[in-house]
Amino acid sequence: MTVTENAAGTPERRRRMSPEQRRQQLLDIGLAMSRDMPPEEVTMEAVAEAAGVSRGLVFHYFESTHDFHLAIMRAQAADMLERTRPPEGIDDPNEAALAAIGAYVDYVEEHPAAYASVLRGALSAEAGLREVTEATRNEVAARVISFAPALGLTVNATVRAAVMGWIAFTEDVMIRWLTERELSREQVLGLLTTSLLAVAGAAALVDV
Repeated sequence: MTVTENAAGTPERRRRMSPEQRRQQLLDIGLAMSRDMPPEEVTMEAVAEAAGVSRGLVFHYFESTHDFHLAIMRAQAADMLERTRPPEGIDDPNEAALAAIGAYVDYVEEHPAAYASVLRGALSAEAGLREVTEATRNEVAARVISFAPALGLTVNATVRAAVMGWIAFTEDVMIRWLTERELSREQVLGLLTTSLLAVAGAAALVDV
């Protein structure tokens, strides 16, 4: 136990964290800071100060600044995938797709910095960052492809290529929407939904 002082100046004991709890605390602080700035701009000094620990302790849990930034990005990607998980209990594939895309749009609007961070990983010289972005895209693609049988489509190379192309289109639309705000949420949602159905239809025609 560590002795500290409360606001009244009275000594009190602070509970010692387990290694897992301390690491998560430092990561949570980094995630909170990255809401307003790119993760690569979050410094170990700032995290240490916010946590009330030494800079050396932060490096005890994260081998390098790059390791810490990579952990932030992985956590951001995992959070995005969890928050945009397709809803259960919707039998109509069109309604399910609309709900899933709606959750995606809402996440991007609420967490623009985290979303941009995940996408920037694709352009990084660091293999670890590129891998996070690629894994995230692959999971989104797998979720979209899961709707294919309900739409009467056979999952094949054409469908997979079409979905990956739609994901690239979606990412570009979302970034433009965040920076320019020329479209309403409803227009963005309609554009992404109808384009997905159009891409699915095109894939079906190619394989006829």
